[in-house]
Amino acid sequence: MSGADDWFPVRVAAKVRDGQDVFLFDLADPAGAPLPTFPPGAHIDVAVGELTRQYSLYSAPAQGTCYSIAVQREAEGRGGSRALCDGVVVGDTLRIRRPRALFALADDATSHVMIAGGIGITPLLSMASHLAGNVSVTLHYLVRRRERAALLDAAAQAVGQGNLHLHVTAETGRPDLASLIGPPAPGRHLYLCGPAALLDAATATAEGLGWPANHIHLERFAAEPVANAGANRPFLLRLRSTGAVIPVMADQTAAEALAAAKVELPISCAEGVCGACITGVLDGTPDHRDCVLTDAEHAGNRLFTPCCSRAHSEMLVLDL
Repeated sequence: MSGADDWFPVRVAAKVRDGQDVFLFDLADPAGAPLPTFPPGAHIDVAVGELTRQYSLYSAPAQGTCYSIAVQREAEGRGGSRALCDGVVVGDTLRIRRPRALFALADDATSHVMIAGGIGITPLLSMASHLAGNVSVTLHYLVRRRERAALLDAAAQAVGQGNLHLHVTAETGRPDLASLIGPPAPGRHLYLCGPAALLDAATATAEGLGWPANHIHLERFAAEPVANAGANRPFLLRLRSTGAVIPVMADQTAAEALAAAKVELPISCAEGVCGACITGVLDGTPDHRDCVLTDAEHAGNRLFTPCCSRAHSEMLVLDL
């Protein structure tokens, strides 16, 4: 679990606009020291005022003196991207959390098919740069309009021009996902990152083609809507360390109830996509509403995301 010691300052070493509404930031140690290492596909949390936002690192893991992130300015978002894109300049200091990897390359893969939708190119670019021609990589990059294709040159350099396929849907329509994904094979893995509609369609297509679930890897930008969320019922949390019992009302999250009881947890995305708040469960059955734990972890019922998940049982005993 991440803690306060995982946060540290970085200096904005470069800021460049790339594409219509994407800004690229290079972040460096203020004193020029090496930054903590990270695996391909990792992301960092960035403190933006009172907000915390997650951004995938698109830089190659071997690049130890700089973290590179791409921020898409969302005019209708919650304000984090606007603050970074409009207000942060070169030389400013930001606070970030040590990189974490929840979207990882398969160690035993011999062939990789990657499908990125828009800004979803970022973690896949880090992965492709890490692989650097050592294994087969095919990268499909879907954008609505050509001017929205950020990091296109970097993607071509990472995988080679012949392995990069740009699909501009406003010009040619949405591509046939079955053709992009292809048939499953031993050692062949599929990686998806982008809008929910693309991820859902690509996952369903891959499953229909016979891909095993453990060969399909994805990262979502936001949690999926919860059916019947208005029917939430209250439940109880018991803490292992003290035995204290904390009620969670129907209109609050477990994280909010814990915070009210002065139990500190690292909360970042607050919607079950980043994994910062993952907590152990010793007894009870969670109602999993995150998209960061695996299906096996959901089935095991030994991990819990207090920021969004609830309980099927009357009580959860947490390893806190």
